[in-house]
Amino acid sequence: KLEKIVAHPNNKQYILSSIEGRVAVEYFNAFPDIQKKKYAFKCHRRTNKIDNVTTIYPVNFICFHPIYHTFATGGGDGIVNVWDGENKKRICHFTEYKTSIASLAFNNNGKLIAVRLVCCVDNRITAFE
Repeated sequence: KLEKIVAHPNNKQYILSSIEGRVAVEYFNAFPDIQKKKYAFKCHRRTNKIDNVTTIYPVNFICFHPIYHTFATGGGDGIVNVWDGENKKRICHFTEYKTSIASLAFNNNGKLIAVRLVCCVDNRITAFE
């Protein structure tokens, strides 16, 4: 099931997230050579090393960095990941929260990211540099 869809600032791509812990990078242009570039990857998953069971979390939110056009995902696992979509790599992840990520937003110069959590008693928003 689709959770979120966000258009890339380059106006050529869009990013989809799902409740199945997947992110897909798709292209608006229907030309077959362009469509060959699309891809999907698994994220926001945790494997228990004792019994080797993987828990899959939804990817709740996606936002783009205003300068570098990398993107961040916030998941049901309480983790924020930052991705380089062009090179298909995770750049970093932030400390795990005890609850799910509801939304994310970079500030105008991209030096801060605000994180809103689900089900917080104090409705806390945290900013990271």
